Formats: sequence, structure tokens, C-alpha cells
Amino acid sequence: MLRAPLFPNLPVVVADDSPYVRRLIRNMLMQVGMREVLDAGTGHETLGQLSSVTPGLIVLQWELPEFSAAEILDLLRDPNRVRATNVPVIVTTERPTRRLLDAVAERQVHHVLRKPFSPKMLWQRIGDFYPDQREPEMDPRLSPTSKQPSMLLQPSQVAWGGAAAS
Repeated sequence: MLRAPLFPNLPVVVADDSPYVRRLIRNMLMQVGMREVLDAGTGHETLGQLSSVTPGLIVLQWELPEFSAAEILDLLRDPNRVRATNVPVIVTTERPTRRLLDAVAERQVHHVLRKPFSPKMLWQRIGDFYPDQREPEMDPRLSPTSKQPSMLLQPSQVAWGGAAAS
């Protein structure tokens, strides 16, 4: 039997236009202790999820409808608009081209997974981001969940034209 690493209490946003794929990824994540998995089917829904929680990980389909993954990544890496610009992102795609790999590298994405992928492949990528969480201190069902603040800054906190709004 495959022994999976454990990552308790890590909020995750899964963005994919296929409900089936979102459900598969959710199940893969739950197998390693992740219980706070939010999903989105479009770029707009993804931004909505990011406005309600600061995730510890984002699994983002490159070919999302409405807002592209490139646009979402540009927003995620903009320190004038986002609280946590270093959130780990794993991009998923059916067609990993050189152009796509260059685009995600420019946006500080370290992992691209080609669909379909196995749970082990996903867990290994997550383990690269969180090597210290492979052995949890306690059963994740016993630790309390906490609501984290939104990842996106409020309009009054956004710096425009080099000057921060007060």
C-alpha cells in the first residue's frame, strides 16, 4: 500500500472547469489529511474563493474559462493587490507546451502536472512545498480549524500609482 504524506489543516483552492476533475483532486487531497478544500469551476469563481480565504496551496487549471490562469497568477504575485504573494501553485494542463512552461515560470510556479496524474504525483509536488509536514504532530481530525483572512487586499489597502491608499 502506498504511504502518503500528511498535510493537515492546509486550506486548498482547486480550480478546474470539470466538476469530475475537481472531485478527483479533492479526494486525492483528503487522502493526505486536507479537509478545507474549496473548489472553483471558472476564473471568476477562483477569485471569489481567494477573496474568502488565504490558501496554503492552489491547484489551478491553465485553461480556465472567464479569467485565464495567467491573469489569476499575475494577480496572485502582485504585492500591491494580494497579502500572500508566495502561495504555492500547482498548474494542471492537458497540453504542457514550451510556451506554457515559460509562462508559468515567469509567474513563479514551480510545478506543472500533466493530466491525468496520479495521487502520488500530486502528493510529491505538495511535499516539495511543505517538506516539514510529512509527519503531523497529531491526528488532523483533532486539531481545530481556523478561518483565515482573505488573501486579496481590500480596495482601501491597494497601492495605486506608487502611493498606498489609507
